[in-house]
Amino acid sequence: MDVKTAFLNGKLTEDVYMQQLEGFVDPKNPDKVCKLLKSIYGLKQASRSWNLHFDVRIKEFGFTKSEFEPCVYTKFSGSIVTFLVLYVDDILLIGNDVPTLQSVKTWLSKCFQMKDLGEAAYILGIKIYRNRSRRLIGLSQSTYIDKILKRFRMNESKKEFIPMQHDIVLSKAQCPVSSEDQDKMKSVPYASAIGSIMYAMLCTRPDVAYSISVTSKYQQNPGEAHWVAVKNILKYMRRTKEMFLVFGGSEDEISSGYVFTLNGGAISWKSSKQDTIADSTIETEYIAASDAAKEAVWLRNFISDIRVVASISRPIDIYCDNSGAVAQAKEPREHHKSRHVLRKYHLIREIIGRGDVRICKIPTDENVADPLTKPLARAKHEGHASSIGMQYLDTSSYFMLSIINVLISFVVLHDEIVVFAILILKEFEAKAKSSTSLCSLRTCSTRAFQSSIADIDTSYYPHIHVQKLVDFLHECSRERSVKEAKAVHGYVLKSNYSDESLLILLNHVAHTYSKCSNLTQAREVFNAMCRRNVFSWTVMVTGSTENGLFHDAFKYFCEMQKSGIFPDEFAYSAFIQLCIGLNCFNLGKMVHAQIIIRGYASHVRVSTSLLNMYAKMGKVKDSSKVFTTMAERNEVSWNALISGFTENSLHLQAFDRFLEMIETGFTPNKFTFVSVLKAIGKLGDAGKGKHVHKCVSELDMESDVFVGTALIDMYSKCGAISDARSVFEMNFIGCHMNMPWNAMISGYAQCNCSQEVLELYVRMRVNAI
Repeated sequence: MDVKTAFLNGKLTEDVYMQQLEGFVDPKNPDKVCKLLKSIYGLKQASRSWNLHFDVRIKEFGFTKSEFEPCVYTKFSGSIVTFLVLYVDDILLIGNDVPTLQSVKTWLSKCFQMKDLGEAAYILGIKIYRNRSRRLIGLSQSTYIDKILKRFRMNESKKEFIPMQHDIVLSKAQCPVSSEDQDKMKSVPYASAIGSIMYAMLCTRPDVAYSISVTSKYQQNPGEAHWVAVKNILKYMRRTKEMFLVFGGSEDEISSGYVFTLNGGAISWKSSKQDTIADSTIETEYIAASDAAKEAVWLRNFISDIRVVASISRPIDIYCDNSGAVAQAKEPREHHKSRHVLRKYHLIREIIGRGDVRICKIPTDENVADPLTKPLARAKHEGHASSIGMQYLDTSSYFMLSIINVLISFVVLHDEIVVFAILILKEFEAKAKSSTSLCSLRTCSTRAFQSSIADIDTSYYPHIHVQKLVDFLHECSRERSVKEAKAVHGYVLKSNYSDESLLILLNHVAHTYSKCSNLTQAREVFNAMCRRNVFSWTVMVTGSTENGLFHDAFKYFCEMQKSGIFPDEFAYSAFIQLCIGLNCFNLGKMVHAQIIIRGYASHVRVSTSLLNMYAKMGKVKDSSKVFTTMAERNEVSWNALISGFTENSLHLQAFDRFLEMIETGFTPNKFTFVSVLKAIGKLGDAGKGKHVHKCVSELDMESDVFVGTALIDMYSKCGAISDARSVFEMNFIGCHMNMPWNAMISGYAQCNCSQEVLELYVRMRVNAI
């Protein structure tokens, strides 16, 4: 509900006068002033006066103000519970009895001019999602995140999986020193972006708390590296903007490290730099536990006061992953290593002594507060974010999530059960986007392979659509997940698929095995097939080639044609890769002739493979001829041509083809830039390098480790060591990958900067790179 004229309802406790308003001046008394009888907007006392008046009127209806949160009012009548939350002039009503809520609305309408906005869908820009059948509620700021993405021109940026790369280290050393660099950063809306993200973090996004805590330290003088880190947060929020902070579906009460959860969702969290410098991890964790203990006491008092749960167990368990900190909190005696700790942090001992909290040791891998204290790898970040209630929600996903919850509740999971659950999940993933649940199931799958596949009766499972299994196998190939591929293989063998579907599935199973370098298993699948098609043979040719078994690949290609199956564009592309592996130019010419005869020369995949083959064998004229005659080209074709010129020391031609590629409307990618920058480095032409660098910046690819390393290497070889240093310091000073560091050290060495080489090497070792 909304109070239309909230600030006009307050009563003044002292005389206030104002000048007569323009248009309402009394012509007989123009010099007189007006005496206010009520509060008005713009008056300093108005908000306080309105709040006091509202407090009196709502208490007349039987509400009680919370002692621990003054904006919350409660009313209890037997089993009927009603909450009222006041935010300036917006009122949110919550209760378990509709007639009671209606009576509160009626009372408020009698007291004030009210506007009933109906069931709350948004409050302060926060979307509210309910599912009463599951007793579940979710909060999301997707609309707000969309707005800040557009404001900072990140609405079409690439998406990131984690808010801060775990190998990035930010420091004051990355802040600009020269006035020129400082002026450049003044045009960057750094502080505005931090503030915008911080509002989302405080309301619904605890998963970005650590990253925003780190980047907010540099608002006074941010550097390029700091701005890249902020943009990374925005890219992550673009990927996860539909994520909800979910409460419900969990019987857990309160567990905490730096984050407290109630009913499965985070209700209080903190990520900030400690105001005391600790000289050990034990002291750091001890101080954090002390802060958490104070927060736990307040939370329990507040929750007990508003009675949102039947009871809160006493003591509350606080989980800490440092044994030393746990021992120090429990041990009342002083130790020489802890004598310097400020006395205020020993409050936790008093709280433990009163029985309010209990501190417990938890394994490091299970500490769900880690996303608030450090950058994590993707899998761990997603798992911990899910544990504090960060989930994707959609009405179509609830039935599926119910199945998942039942399946993962078993102590021992069979492989096929896990695969079935994952694929049921993927059936709805386009709508539900429940990637965190998928991640948790994959964890179960890793542990489940102790079960025997032979013991599973798949007749109890619904038939999984072939395409879903194929998509899942493709994912297994990308992630090199042999165990999951074996689980699918077992499921397929014991399911009654049609001959055509079985052939498709077994082909993809063999392909997955070969991608995972398990060619023995792929060969077993291939040999056991009742019938084969061109894709079956192509899988074996490709797999053998990629695993260095070139003669086996040649044998498979020949046997395929002997069996009466003719190659298609994919088979020819695979065989061309075999020719490259064998470094056999004559064999390549022969297959090229066969391709022309069979009419596959116009296929872009085949043509690209051919021009790449000729370039790899040093036949640049033949490569160029293939490119010239191509009916259709794509980015891969251009990249193969440019790379061919570079590798054959035709560096100027490589640069000219790069310019031609852009002129014809194709967008370069990181492979393009790496090739052309290598060519420019050989030419030693920094002017051409700056032209390419401008294109890199326009595509926001300067921080890509491969492109950035190529830029550093190019500038170094052109003698522009200051430009190389600028690229390095703006993008990779906090990077823990050794490629850009090696390139920068090599660049210094080439330019005879021996002192800088030693300094950077020492810095590299200090950062444990």
